[in-house]
Amino acid sequence: MGSDFFRDLWSSITSGKVWRGDICNRAKDGSLFWVDSVIVPFIDSDGLPVRYIAITSVITDRKAAENEILQAHQRLEMAEDIGHIGSFECDANRQSFRCSKGLNGLLKRPDEIELTYQAFSELIEVSDRNILEPAIDQSITTKQPFSCSFRMNLKDGPQVFLF
Repeated sequence: MGSDFFRDLWSSITSGKVWRGDICNRAKDGSLFWVDSVIVPFIDSDGLPVRYIAITSVITDRKAAENEILQAHQRLEMAEDIGHIGSFECDANRQSFRCSKGLNGLLKRPDEIELTYQAFSELIEVSDRNILEPAIDQSITTKQPFSCSFRMNLKDGPQVFLF
């Protein structure tokens, strides 16, 4: 939280705008804690702020959990890179879909281009498409990970086997 952060905060509220964000504070004992804050300016008849109210909620545990998730994703990326492997995640409706950097590398796709489940499934060899859907459905039903193998056709011609 540098000076730019607080300059932007003050710029917002002194111009009469509501500000919302996360702030890291230091407690009297020296420990750090996070708050989700909303700061609302009260404006006078001239349109100038005369006082402010801050509504805060302590989110230290949430921030710690977010940090743990971030570190776990970083470790997964490193492991996938070392092992030349990849992974993907999708929700039950196959609306939300995410390929890992490792899988994008195997598929020879740039990380910044989002791959939809539809586009992913169209890369699967036609005769193997009946393998993935039932595996995903069973995984959703049993709430257990699945394992299956299928071939994927790459843009430049060759196939890769995914397990």
